[in-house]
Amino acid sequence: MPIDTLVLWLALALAILSFTAIFLLLGNLLRQQAAAALLKTELEQLSEQVDLMASAETNQLEHEVHEVRAGSLALGRRILAIESRLDEIAEQQPNPDDLEPERRIYSRAVRMVELGADLEEIMRECELPRAEAELLFSLHQNKSG
Repeated sequence: MPIDTLVLWLALALAILSFTAIFLLLGNLLRQQAAAALLKTELEQLSEQVDLMASAETNQLEHEVHEVRAGSLALGRRILAIESRLDEIAEQQPNPDDLEPERRIYSRAVRMVELGADLEEIMRECELPRAEAELLFSLHQNKSG
């Protein structure tokens, strides 16, 4: 076989080998593109699932915040009602300054008991009803005696 034919066969074999390599590389590239497209689709699906889950969680949290806010408002209203009631009760209580004369009377009655005054004298001098005078008399007489 002449050299020209051999070179021609060698060139033809090299060309076939080159085309085969190109087709194999092209096939590999196409498979990689298909895999990339599949991964892209899966990634988009996962992203949609994450978005749905995040949306559901956000809705749940918004609902819980709404419930906490409603509970806080109800609790605030209840506290205001209690404060209002406490103010009413405080207004109904006698003023300590108004009680001062009564305190003086009781202090005077106690001193009289301690000094040995009798029940009738305490009732007369302090203008106390018998029951109060007897109570003071029995309480403070027991302390001193």
